[in-house]
Amino acid sequence: MVFQHFELYPHMSVLDNIALAQVHVLKRTRAAAYERARELLTRVGLQDKADAMPADLSGGQQQRVAIARALITDPTLIVADEPTGDLDRTTAGEILGLLERLNDELGKTVIMVTHDPKAAEKAHRIVHLEKGVLVD
Repeated sequence: MVFQHFELYPHMSVLDNIALAQVHVLKRTRAAAYERARELLTRVGLQDKADAMPADLSGGQQQRVAIARALITDPTLIVADEPTGDLDRTTAGEILGLLERLNDELGKTVIMVTHDPKAAEKAHRIVHLEKGVLVD
């Protein structure tokens, strides 16, 4: 899951935020979890931010960390709730490009909830909901 407001732990480094699920949920060794987290930081273009704290990052960088965190368990499906909602147009385009590459290069299915028509244009399929009812 990728949240609109990132939902990163403010007291933990970027690397710790990403590795957390590997260590505590999947019971991987710390070494393996941190190696995978570093790989994902490279994939999202933030390899130089591993030791940074979330508050030291821009909104776009925080969203890329959140995407890396979502990838840590190698899911087949990524659910993104307004992933560009708090970002400027340029940064939003970068995040949409990243999600598109995850689909193209890694075969990840991305379900994105958005009110932004520009973001919706990136989708292969658009479904409209109105008050919780499928209308289109």
